This record gives sequence, structure tokens and C-alpha cells, in this order.
Amino acid sequence: MLQRQVSAAEVFRVLTTVHRCYSQPNGRWRVGGEELTVVVELTDDAIVVTLFRGDEDGDEDEAD
Repeated sequence: MLQRQVSAAEVFRVLTTVHRCYSQPNGRWRVGGEELTVVVELTDDAIVVTLFRGDEDGDEDEAD
């Protein structure tokens, strides 16, 4: 979040106003908002694995 200058409020907004959501082969979920995409792993809680803005390459988590 610090590296990409994303606030906790922005992440919360994406998670509560989802525009698109789909599961990935590695079991994580890609949740998209208007300008921000958040990748989460669901355990007992939702854990944010990575996030990126629309113009960034977000496939870095695919190999995990």
C-alpha cells in the first residue's frame, strides 16, 4: 500500500463496492474497482495479497 500510495480507505471501498470479481487458479480472488484491483486470499479472514492500479501489471501474484 505504501509503495503504490494506496490508502486503507481505498482498499475498503474496492472490497465493499466490487465492480468485478473472479477466482484465480491459485485460489486467490481478484476484486476490481474503478481504478484499483485488489487480490485477496480467503482464510478465516480476507487477506490482501497485493493490489495495483489499472495501468499496472497485476499478474505478479499468479505464480504463487
